[in-house]
Amino acid sequence: MSDYIRQHYGQTALHALSQTQLETILHLLQHGQLSIPQPQQRPPTLRPLLPAEHNTLNQLVTKLAAATGEPSKLIWQSMLELCGVKSGELIPATHFLPLSYWLQARQTLSAQSAPTLTSLQGALKQPLEAAEWQTIVDFARRSWQVTPRTTLSPAQILALLKGLQEKHRLAYIFISHDLHVVRALCHQVIVLRQGEVVEQGQCEHVFNAPQQAYTRQLLALS
Repeated sequence: MSDYIRQHYGQTALHALSQTQLETILHLLQHGQLSIPQPQQRPPTLRPLLPAEHNTLNQLVTKLAAATGEPSKLIWQSMLELCGVKSGELIPATHFLPLSYWLQARQTLSAQSAPTLTSLQGALKQPLEAAEWQTIVDFARRSWQVTPRTTLSPAQILALLKGLQEKHRLAYIFISHDLHVVRALCHQVIVLRQGEVVEQGQCEHVFNAPQQAYTRQLLALS
């Protein structure tokens, strides 16, 4: 991780990186493009996290949870999935620095200014056509009397996505731990655990009558 940052950006301090650079690091981590050793491949003598290292990660998780409102348990779950470590297993010490970078990057990004239509457009992998952009601007102006640079609340962003979905019959694919957003926008749900399908079905059926213990656990935490 530090080698990648040094080679591409000439430094290793996360706070010195731009928002675009931090987003690149997060994308690479979440899509497995930065190498994180898998526990099943580790030598038997590889030690687990020391108590001090675990406490450091726990402090970073607590700060991130306070900043984003995401439950600490779900943040830890995401960390285990990034490492390929099953619940109840000890995290190998080799994951300490990558996980620290991941938590610090998310913390830094969470402190950025609240989203606007302009910043949301800039975050898209595929730029909007002029007509598509104008449709969104007009929808937001009619609904909330806002401009492209007005800060949007989470509820407004959700309403914007849902309104566009219904008007233009859009299909969304969400990979998220935010079950409130999933329930508000999605028609079909697939529950994954460590990359494997645990449960799937109609959204309301899964939320109202989950069949698997893991699904019920996620719903209890939301």
